[in-house]
Amino acid sequence: MKKLKIIYLFILVLLVSCDNSTKQQSGNVHTNSATKTKPDNIISVDTVKTQVEKSKNNLQKIEKKVDIMSSIDSFLIKPFDLYKFKEKVGQSNSGGVERKPYYFRPNYNGMYYSFYFFNFKGYVGTNKNAFLKMEMGLNITTFKPLGKYKDEYLDPTEELIEVEAKLNYIDLPELAFVGLDTIEIKKQLGEKSFFKENCFVYTYKDRALILGLNGKTIKWLKYVHLRAPLTNNNTFDKLYSE
Repeated sequence: MKKLKIIYLFILVLLVSCDNSTKQQSGNVHTNSATKTKPDNIISVDTVKTQVEKSKNNLQKIEKKVDIMSSIDSFLIKPFDLYKFKEKVGQSNSGGVERKPYYFRPNYNGMYYSFYFFNFKGYVGTNKNAFLKMEMGLNITTFKPLGKYKDEYLDPTEELIEVEAKLNYIDLPELAFVGLDTIEIKKQLGEKSFFKENCFVYTYKDRALILGLNGKTIKWLKYVHLRAPLTNNNTFDKLYSE
């Protein structure tokens, strides 16, 4: 019986000892928690917001640049709908012309045709009410296949080869660049591919838009489907002149 009491007493002491140890540890944890400083790797909410805003701005700049690049490439492949344009403006003077050395040549029989003396007035810059008259203000050259449309003004099979313009036209807003300054051109088309012989040049594969400058203002433009891709190092006679 005495031995049993001793055992009970030992167990009681052991339990009290464990309880005190637990309380002490709990107190230490509480004390540490109360005195613990802010970890160095914690990022504030303001910092996160700033980083997110910077990422958004960078993404928007990239998306804008990609959008301009893709749009200028598409534009150079097909700057406007030739058939709809001719259908809208009606007849003009036309006739066969010799092939210029830089013209693209389709792999089928046909001939180069020029359309000019369109029956409308043009303007310079953005003032569409200040009309000007210029007989050769717009000249369009196409390649017409020798088919059933070869003698027709409206030909769905002809291919656009060159556009030369010294004025802007209401019915051709896609090429209304004459009179604009270079800053506005860059806003619309992005950075030029290269600068040569006082011209801004935009290129994509075998297509090019050449903008002749008078100071920092566009004086004339030339859109061409070329026989070879155009770079700053290769050139063709009279390509960079009116």
